[in-house]
Amino acid sequence: LAEHPDAVKKAAQSLEANCEYLQQGFRALIRDLYPVVLERLELGPALQQLAADWQQAQGIRCRLQLSEQLPSLPLASKAHLYRLVQEALTNVARHAEASEVRIRLQRRGHGLRLLVRDNGQGTALPLRPGIGLRSMRERSRSLGGELRLHSRPQAGWVLCLNIPLEAAS
Repeated sequence: LAEHPDAVKKAAQSLEANCEYLQQGFRALIRDLYPVVLERLELGPALQQLAADWQQAQGIRCRLQLSEQLPSLPLASKAHLYRLVQEALTNVARHAEASEVRIRLQRRGHGLRLLVRDNGQGTALPLRPGIGLRSMRERSRSLGGELRLHSRPQAGWVLCLNIPLEAAS
């Protein structure tokens, strides 16, 4: 190509465009793996923003109820909870055919309880878990919590996670 300056220039521009495309992809992956919103917001406001953005994007009503006194959690625990809610909302959008989802995060005794409930089509359990459900189970274990899923045909899904605060701290 050295003998053809136009071809060299075109190849260099193509390489530059490909590098920029890869860099954007890596940035998106990093944002997906680590919720940077938690660097500037506490968990409650971050979840409020997530719910509002998701509702706007999906056109599905999303109601969020948070305890007034959510405990202070380490960043890793907040990230696990945030991603778990995000994955639950993704599942609602993809599979539930719901018109509404309700999220409740509350302090209960010496722990936290997360409930995510939709009014969608539901299903008969057991089902073969996909990557999203496996990811939620792994995040639950990382938090020292117990994740339970309940569903019935035409009755939607309920996700319930109980986390002892000692484990999440």
